[in-house]
Amino acid sequence: MYPTVRKKLIHMTRRAPRPVLVAAILLVVLCPFVILHLSWSINENAFPLSDESSGSKLRGPQTESAERRVRENDVQHGNSETNVAVAPPLLDAKESQCPAAPRNPVKATFDLANLTNTLTDLKSNGDDGVWDQDMEENYQKSRTEAHQAGSSASSEKLLVFVVPFSHADPGWLNTVEEYFAISTNFTLNNMLRRLTEWKDMTFIWAETSYFKMWWETLNAERRKAAKDLIASGRLEIVNGGYVMPDEATCHQYAILHQYVYGHQWLLENLGVVPQHGFSIDPFGHSSSMPYYLKQVDLKTIFIQRIHYNLRKHLTQNHAAEFMWQQPWDTTNAHSIFTHLAPNHLYTIHNICALSKGICEFFDFKDIMFEVDQAQMQQHASLLLQEMRKTASVFPHNVLLYILGDDFRWSEDTEWENQYSNFKQIMTYLNRNPTNNIDMKFGTLKDYYDAVIRRAGSLQAPQPASKLPTVEGDFFPYADKFEDYWTGYFTSRPFYKQMSRELERDLRTAELLLTFSKLSKLGQASDYIEDLVGLERAAASVGLFQHHDAITGTSKRAVALDYGNKLQHGLMMAHAVILKNIFRLAKHATKSSAKEANIILENYRPSPQSLPVKSPLFFTKGDKERVVYIFNPLARSRTHLVQLLTETPNLIISDANGRKYAYQIGPALNDANTVGAFLEFLLVSFYVDLQPLALKTISIRSLGPRTQKIKTSQRFTTYMASNNANDMGNSRRGLAVKTLPEEKKITFRNSYMKASFRADNGRLETVENLVEGSKHKLEMELKRYETAASGAYLFRPSGIGELLPYPVTVRVLEGSLFSEVQVIANSVVLIVRLYNTTTDLGKSLEITLISDLTNMYNAELFLRFSTDIANNRTFHTDSLGFQMMERTTSHVLPMGANYYPATTMGFLQDPKARLTLHLAQAHGIGSQQNGELEVMLDRFLMQDDGRGVQEALQDPQIARAQLKIQLETDGYCTHDCGLRNPSDVALRTNQDFNYPPYVTLEQVRSNFALFDYKPLESELPCDIHLVMMKPVTYSVSDSRIGMMFHRHVTDCATRRPKDSCLEKNKNFSLVEIFGDVFSKTYNVTGLNFVTTKRKESPTESVKIDAMTITALVVLPAELPKAR
Repeated sequence: MYPTVRKKLIHMTRRAPRPVLVAAILLVVLCPFVILHLSWSINENAFPLSDESSGSKLRGPQTESAERRVRENDVQHGNSETNVAVAPPLLDAKESQCPAAPRNPVKATFDLANLTNTLTDLKSNGDDGVWDQDMEENYQKSRTEAHQAGSSASSEKLLVFVVPFSHADPGWLNTVEEYFAISTNFTLNNMLRRLTEWKDMTFIWAETSYFKMWWETLNAERRKAAKDLIASGRLEIVNGGYVMPDEATCHQYAILHQYVYGHQWLLENLGVVPQHGFSIDPFGHSSSMPYYLKQVDLKTIFIQRIHYNLRKHLTQNHAAEFMWQQPWDTTNAHSIFTHLAPNHLYTIHNICALSKGICEFFDFKDIMFEVDQAQMQQHASLLLQEMRKTASVFPHNVLLYILGDDFRWSEDTEWENQYSNFKQIMTYLNRNPTNNIDMKFGTLKDYYDAVIRRAGSLQAPQPASKLPTVEGDFFPYADKFEDYWTGYFTSRPFYKQMSRELERDLRTAELLLTFSKLSKLGQASDYIEDLVGLERAAASVGLFQHHDAITGTSKRAVALDYGNKLQHGLMMAHAVILKNIFRLAKHATKSSAKEANIILENYRPSPQSLPVKSPLFFTKGDKERVVYIFNPLARSRTHLVQLLTETPNLIISDANGRKYAYQIGPALNDANTVGAFLEFLLVSFYVDLQPLALKTISIRSLGPRTQKIKTSQRFTTYMASNNANDMGNSRRGLAVKTLPEEKKITFRNSYMKASFRADNGRLETVENLVEGSKHKLEMELKRYETAASGAYLFRPSGIGELLPYPVTVRVLEGSLFSEVQVIANSVVLIVRLYNTTTDLGKSLEITLISDLTNMYNAELFLRFSTDIANNRTFHTDSLGFQMMERTTSHVLPMGANYYPATTMGFLQDPKARLTLHLAQAHGIGSQQNGELEVMLDRFLMQDDGRGVQEALQDPQIARAQLKIQLETDGYCTHDCGLRNPSDVALRTNQDFNYPPYVTLEQVRSNFALFDYKPLESELPCDIHLVMMKPVTYSVSDSRIGMMFHRHVTDCATRRPKDSCLEKNKNFSLVEIFGDVFSKTYNVTGLNFVTTKRKESPTESVKIDAMTITALVVLPAELPKAR
């Protein structure tokens, strides 16, 4: 305020009579309440959604009138009509301290993040292998020195285990059924016959999905023969997941679920649980997988595809076997013995030697003649020389020689030729004492047992020293030159989203079924159909985690087949959900109803379409509908429910008689990129949801759309547009104001203010209103241009503009939320701000719908540019389990600076952190300081030569959902060790990835409104319920399996004072679930198989920071099968 004006005001105040001052003060105090009363009338009359809008006085989207501010204040501060939670108070700095993130005190021998950015010579062809002239010279020198010294190592016999295998992709160039019919069925039939005939022959198998298909074709006699081979140790089941999953784009729920399904099936049908991992074809390896595999009780893992420079570096430093440790593991209790194949690929033409051009001599599959003995001896001597070289990179002189390839051993002649010729080689080499070798067929178990016998222990194979340790992950993967396999992080985003949708729905179905059974709703036999549906949905989820499915690297026809299977899984999960909502509703209301017409609020009409919403229909004699909202999180939350309706005239209430304020506005058709509105209206309202609770909401129509009915609970969405076609659209009852392009668009709530350009809708700045700090946050939608990228590879040649000018920009502003819509060039971009003080209001939600079919070689990405000085460092999540630090390299190509992200990425400096939340897997990169970008969709005109032999040209319309969150506190800035999401970011991410499940009535049932609350209290805030499901899908198995993940979050001052401060708090099952779990439970591995210990239900469940704990519980007195 200017000094002169200020003095005049003070002078006037002093001279004013006291009654006048009192009246003025009362006016100031009461004014907001008067405006609040008037605002409802203004809201009803100024922008009516009817044909009578021609005389309305339209309000501009920039206007911060008293009406706007009062309504915003009403929403933010929990007015009883609006039902929006109030933000909790803040603690002072002393109270807000929490334990620091754990950090492994042991520095790893090899830090993969550091190696990735220092091994920058990309002139090598990975096909040439690791053996070079330097290695050859060192090898010959060491042999000479050992011979001269008479070293015992030179007299130690070389043990070689030849391990036959067939890598069977459950879909790639053909569908899983086609592969089974033409290859896999024959492989397993021949295996059974030949291993029965040849008593020294062995075989390993990894994919439970194929083995299950084959098992179902066998009679009792052949099943017994297969089980006898397993019992003898000559047929080994390795890995044992339903598939060999991708390790970049899967979510932890799906990965663990398919391991539970695979291992439980193996245990139930074969009586075996795998001991050794075998991951030979995923395109890079995650640091979270060794933790998962150790926790499903595997003793070792075998990995193959890593960057050719990393393979060479580790091999040359005698680190092809190492302990893979976790950065947060303070005791290294979760490290696992890892065998890295020193060979470039697992294929039969690569695996026998480290030198190039040798292995072609040792593939006898297609030979049409018997190999001459003299020639065989010559070949055997060559092989012995190469095997000694390979063994030299290991410390124990034991060699693992896997013998196979994609879909091998399917032909009877291959079994004859490979077996007979390798037997000749073994006989020749073994019988000559000077060769000092014992070569035979074996399994992974045989190999690792020999390593233990010779070296002592898998934890420390060398008595005099420990194994080298490795920390980090093996991303990005490159097989040669500058060919980085980082495109598949995003390829086919339509199906990546569909998979996550099915994962969420399957998890919801499992929870609801479990609660129905715990509530004793019927006999065990009543759940047969539910269990069949769950198993089919589980098979669909599990199959799609295959490393050629979710990656988007299969042929187009196979991708369509995967889509059909995902759709089938969705239908199965939906049937279970609807049936158990009915059961719980019937139970809660003590109804005798036989059925209820409950439908999904959101569904996919076909496997190739995006989800659409089911509208609420009212009839003259039936003007009420009940909406069922299930919260799949084990903690309370606030959610904005959005439904389609025919009329704006509604009363929304719950079982307690509480009425809800709602926002009414136009409904965009978000299933395509046209940007048109639906005939229906969008009704939005906030609800508070209890943990794992089912809440019912009544929506009652007061009259049709044509009637002008006042209601104090209704807020109207105001709209402005720069497109003349949007003006005066009276057919849908919308009045639209012209959007002035020279002005800024500004949205605000009590936490932040976001500013956009009006000419193109581009976000520019975000202001933290709590701290009073303004930050650059520019959002640009662009495309990478390329002539070399494919389904696997990301090889851009430049950056191009995507959005032509002008574009359609719409502004929709309301009391509960506001958003900007940008429509251009087959792309719809929506940025929304929620007007609430809960976690929803602390981020911007972004939806992008894309159709790239009319573009040429387009790789669509969204870039966020900030003023954050992150020093080229950013973080991405690993499978939704932990955060990984990444560093941008300006020496490496752009494709090398992209990393997989499943749920989250962030960059920060001491002043601000920008977190990007994801609802599905994407590739994330940071090309410059302060920048974070996410790849959204890809449409490419060429194959990249990695086997699929097809360009990536899917015609599906894709929809990506993101959130961006700018924080200025609540995260660690100094001496942090490991970076983790803040408390608020973790909750935001979980809310985003586990949205409430909404169903609604088509016809009013006789159910009264109710709130079903199965928990006695919510879980501590840092603990997430990963899954709660039947252990198996057998009707006679009443066991329930649960997994709990204890997250670690960053700590700082000014954190909310709520239950989320209860870090490291343990809980008992009785505390959370009540007396339904009154029996002793088992603490197991993450496959629910091996019991580690038994616990009382009143004892605290112990979960260390970052870890996942699995429990198997037998509920109290479940109803038995008839």
